[in-house]
Amino acid sequence: MVPGIERFCFCCAVSNGAQRSWVVHSSADTFELCWQQLQLQCTELIAAKNLTVVYLRIDWVTGATPLKIRELVKILRNTKRNYYRFGLAFDHELQQLYTEQELNANALLYAGSDISYCQLNPHNFDVYQQRRFTNKLPNPCELGPDQLVWQLETQGVFLDADGQLHLLYPSGPNASRRQLAGLTSKHLTSIINQASDYLATQVQSDGRYHYGVFPCFHRPIRTYNTLRHASSTYALIEACEFNPRKEVQTAIERALQVLTEQMLLYKTDARGQQLAFLQDERNEIKLGGNALCLLALCKYTEITGSDHYKPLMLQLAAGILSMQDPSNGRFVHVLNSHDFSVKQEFRIIYYDGEACFALLRYYAISKEQRWLDAAALAFDDFIAREHWKAHDHWLSYSINELVKYRPEAKYFQFGLQNVMGYLDFVIERITTFPTLLELMMAAQQLFEQLVQHPELYHLYHSLNLEKFYFAMQQRAQHMLNGFFWPELAMFYRHPERIKGSFFIRHHAFRIRIDDIEHYLSGFIAYARFLDSRQKVSIPAPPQNTLDKSWSAASLALATNGVWYKRPPTNLRIDRVAISSHGLGDHCLAMRAPTETDAGFKIAQLTANCLQIAAILAESPVAIEPQIPTLLVSDCRQAVLELGSFARSRMKGSVIAVTGSAGKSTMIAMLQHCLQSFGKTVSSCANANLPLGVAWNLASMPWDAKFIALELAIGSIRLSSRIARPDIAIITTIAPAHLEYHKNVENIARKKSRIFHEMAPGSLAVVNRDLPQWPIMAAEAKARALKLISFGCHPEADIRLLQANHSEIEVDVVGQRLKFHLGSPGLHQAKNSLATLAVAHHLQLPLTELAEILASFEAISGRGRQHQIRLAKGNIVLLDDSYNANPASMKALLQMLEEIPRPGRMLLVLGDMLELGDQSRTLHRALVSDIESAHPDKLYLVGTHMTSLKPLLANQADLSCWHDLRLLQQALLDELQEDDLIVFKASNGIGLHKVVSHFEKLNTSDSLNQSSVF
Repeated sequence: MVPGIERFCFCCAVSNGAQRSWVVHSSADTFELCWQQLQLQCTELIAAKNLTVVYLRIDWVTGATPLKIRELVKILRNTKRNYYRFGLAFDHELQQLYTEQELNANALLYAGSDISYCQLNPHNFDVYQQRRFTNKLPNPCELGPDQLVWQLETQGVFLDADGQLHLLYPSGPNASRRQLAGLTSKHLTSIINQASDYLATQVQSDGRYHYGVFPCFHRPIRTYNTLRHASSTYALIEACEFNPRKEVQTAIERALQVLTEQMLLYKTDARGQQLAFLQDERNEIKLGGNALCLLALCKYTEITGSDHYKPLMLQLAAGILSMQDPSNGRFVHVLNSHDFSVKQEFRIIYYDGEACFALLRYYAISKEQRWLDAAALAFDDFIAREHWKAHDHWLSYSINELVKYRPEAKYFQFGLQNVMGYLDFVIERITTFPTLLELMMAAQQLFEQLVQHPELYHLYHSLNLEKFYFAMQQRAQHMLNGFFWPELAMFYRHPERIKGSFFIRHHAFRIRIDDIEHYLSGFIAYARFLDSRQKVSIPAPPQNTLDKSWSAASLALATNGVWYKRPPTNLRIDRVAISSHGLGDHCLAMRAPTETDAGFKIAQLTANCLQIAAILAESPVAIEPQIPTLLVSDCRQAVLELGSFARSRMKGSVIAVTGSAGKSTMIAMLQHCLQSFGKTVSSCANANLPLGVAWNLASMPWDAKFIALELAIGSIRLSSRIARPDIAIITTIAPAHLEYHKNVENIARKKSRIFHEMAPGSLAVVNRDLPQWPIMAAEAKARALKLISFGCHPEADIRLLQANHSEIEVDVVGQRLKFHLGSPGLHQAKNSLATLAVAHHLQLPLTELAEILASFEAISGRGRQHQIRLAKGNIVLLDDSYNANPASMKALLQMLEEIPRPGRMLLVLGDMLELGDQSRTLHRALVSDIESAHPDKLYLVGTHMTSLKPLLANQADLSCWHDLRLLQQALLDELQEDDLIVFKASNGIGLHKVVSHFEKLNTSDSLNQSSVF
């Protein structure tokens, strides 16, 4: 029964294979009645249409969400065209109902190629309703904005022509296609054969292709493109190599014949050499056209051994070379075919990669040096122009060929850059985008070559192979959603004419020869990869790189730097210094490129020259003749590379922590607890942005067993890429930095990017109490991570059962523990749950770890308590002045309700900063918590806190302050023995200065001691 509708609903679609499916459906209060009605309607339909049933599909409604028409229109407007993956019903009884397949195949939500989003199409609804329903129904486009409709989730089964029953995926990205028990080489072979058979049938008797079709109404694409003729023939030859078949071979011969005899132009150059060019539409000669034509002929020659096309291949290659500037390697992209003049110097980056790939493939056959030299010269230009930023698959194909003959670091580096920073896009892209799989497969082959060169070990640190293979698998799986399975094809106008092809959903399910080409090439390479069952693994590092600290060689390798002042052979560097926190013996100090950049100025370095082992700089400015200097092109990038390089050598568990509050305390608790079980290192100086994360990693010993890192929300994906966490913890999500992130949902999504560089099977530890839990859980599951939740929620894996001040009782996946926590507060109790989650995952003894938690103390500025001796007597100072947002403020105030106080409590609260437009509201929301804390004296500091005074009418002793000097003196005057004084504010308010003053006081100090201001 459908929740919310309280009815059963079945849909049945039948097709004879030649025509669009006929659909009937039933809706009733009981299952038996609903099924009987469906059987009767199907029987009547088959008889009335005199159908020979080739395909039969039954779907049932599993969920229905009510929406008003105006809400539906808004949802559709925010949905990419043809990507609305639900059915629709326009009445509560589900009488006027359309499955997702009906909506798509009849273009009911398609408003034309100029509209990028979904939109109700009144004409197409009229046409289809006349076919679908026996009685006249209102056109959904004419319903009023407040009319209710129902968004439907479905699941189904499909009976194929061979009598095999397939369970179909429910609503979602994979909706409507059959479920497969893993994507195997056998599955792919069937798909490749069907698609190549389809492509072969598109080659007409004259050798030209049926170029393409829009399948909803089977409208042909009337244009023609000879470049795509060549590239599709190349893919067809690949498919024939994969599985030779006579029909495909015959189609290839016809396509090549028209390509080589009717589509080429010839020119004789000044030296009398004949050049060949592929002529395309609009009287153009495209660099990519020549390249694809040459590639097709090279592939044909390779698999047949025939010399038939060798003279023409030489002419085509010479034509490509005539379009290259020999002085810099740059290609001209488009010529006018009537006079071979330049029409367009640059059109699309594809052409560059295609040209190099073709020249290199031709070099493999001809062995003539000039083709290899031309490709290498072009790639030097590509490197200079940073072509890798395009992440083009043709560039990956060509670089993979180039390194076979010239295995130089710069070419491998280009290939790695072309793919490694693009993995998130590969994983997340909603469209099937088949060239992404081609990119991945070319990169996989590049990796296979790279690991054969131990001298290039310094490049390995950029490889996140676990994520790479996850992205490859995800893309291959997602591309199955672009295949015209019969269970999808049956809903279109001519099922048998499109079954077994590939489509592009957002282009009206377009089927075009080049679309099929890219799917085929990617799937063929992936099928071969599955057959080989050989993933690349990074080999053990050379013996001389196994040190626990940096050497001169490893520093140069990691940064691609050059030693300007040669270091001694016994150079030892333990850490990097980009600020005073890292400065000391055996450090590499980064010299600031400009006065505004991070790093040290010349004067600072000179003053500390005795402590510095080496300098990292961008120019050879004389600082101190005795200090070795490593020159790099970009200091900041060099530090990022150092962090990434160091991380690649760490075999211990990297634990990354993010959250709106509690990150530093969580790091401190992990450091405190884990050090009993092995060498543990953690972030310093709250350096939690990418540069700081890299600096921390570069300054840590590589043999640590546990590495705890703090990651801020800013550029968190880059930080995660450098850190590659084995475990990631999200402590809490709260309104913070709202001027940048707008709302807490956005914060949750951005914080969840910490998962994006983690290997499948790694651990995500997430607070189950957060309203944004579904967002973060979905992100973790999308990355195939193990997920452990913690909190008070009844479904939490690590559940807080009781927290009585510092006495804690928890359930750790069924195991009960009781322990004392050294630092009080619910927020600290929850941090202990996250720590237990880590320990459980690492299989550490939980009872022993729980005992260690008893000695944990909060860190300075984040809840640490200090005993202060004053002339008047002893007081307790609770310092939480480092940071404040609504979550951390609430946590403190709740803790103050619980902790014992032998004397009075003086509460000093300062503004929470960076809350944007919501600042006033979020400050006002604290009033009830402030009152519940029952302070004896309340001091409000800052614009927003002082504005709360009228709302705190029940607070007897309340004062407002804007001058911290005056506040400091007032507190000194007011304090009495046994008082508890609490400070909480954002760091920018400056309460830490007052705290610092109190910490310096002792019994010999005068209460009027000099101010720290």
